[in-house]
Amino acid sequence: MTSNRMPSNNKGFSLIEVLVTLIIVSIGIMGLISMQLISAKNVNNAELRSLASYYVYDMVERMRANPAAVAAGSYNNVNGSETDPGTDCSGGCSFAILAQYDAFIWNDMIDNSFANNSPSTPNSPTSARGLGPGAAGEVSLAAGIYTVAVTWKEQDRNNAGGNITDQTLSIEFQL
Repeated sequence: MTSNRMPSNNKGFSLIEVLVTLIIVSIGIMGLISMQLISAKNVNNAELRSLASYYVYDMVERMRANPAAVAAGSYNNVNGSETDPGTDCSGGCSFAILAQYDAFIWNDMIDNSFANNSPSTPNSPTSARGLGPGAAGEVSLAAGIYTVAVTWKEQDRNNAGGNITDQTLSIEFQL
């Protein structure tokens, strides 16, 4: 009994199909990884913006709690260079010392490294998280309107990986 099979010229055809499928799946997986990385970057930026908002309103509340220092101008030029007054204000202190302490503690919390969840000075209360090195808060007064601003470094969102740029969140208010 003889076989009437025709010779097959399609040898290796299945292997080519598998290779093409692997290439298509690899491209899809790389796209998913890229999407995850961009998503993680955006989540981090959103967290930094939320923290900046928290710190801006924290200083506004500190100022509202110390109206004598506001009236005396003790909060008019906060710029991040304030030093620790060396006084523990938990038992009470003068309004001017409290304003200096507020400015010092506020900027210490803002500048706190978000990788290190502890304050940089022993007197500081532990902050939730800071905005990282180089971040700073400022308070200024112009024409009876206070501006409270927080500046930090953030990664831009673009396809080339992004650039690190300064971002600022500020509010204006009148007491």
